[in-house]
Amino acid sequence: MGRRLQHHYFEAVTRLTYDPKKANEEAGMTLLNNGSHFDLVIRNEGGKRVAFCRFQFGSLRHITRKMELKPGPVDLKITGERTQFIFSVSQNGSDFKEIERIDSKYLSTEVVGWFTGIYVGLYATGNGQAATAPADFDWFGYRETEAPPAQERSMF
Repeated sequence: MGRRLQHHYFEAVTRLTYDPKKANEEAGMTLLNNGSHFDLVIRNEGGKRVAFCRFQFGSLRHITRKMELKPGPVDLKITGERTQFIFSVSQNGSDFKEIERIDSKYLSTEVVGWFTGIYVGLYATGNGQAATAPADFDWFGYRETEAPPAQERSMF
């Protein structure tokens, strides 16, 4: 499922109940434009459920630091603040912990090629293999947020 971004300032949030057991299984939220994507991932690594970000530009791939998660649902949030995207998670529905920030220009049409723009979406995959863990997305929300006052904005 995906939704086109319509605003420079936005929040996209979902609640995911997911307990993967196999290394090939993952689920999360993604920003996608013409094959390049920024993913907020939940996966099992070494018997521990972790959250991290993966940034893919053609054949280039970057994986961020990993945050170990407690059992239970996880809220995933991607925030757009004009020149950057912020990826964060919460396990209590309110105290979001930032995992990573990245410049939004890397998903722009000018950088990744002429297509239809950036989409935010939810995904679950076995990465080419059978997956057994169900990914239950309880809800998904997208809303425009307000730009900061002019004196707080970047000059770029």
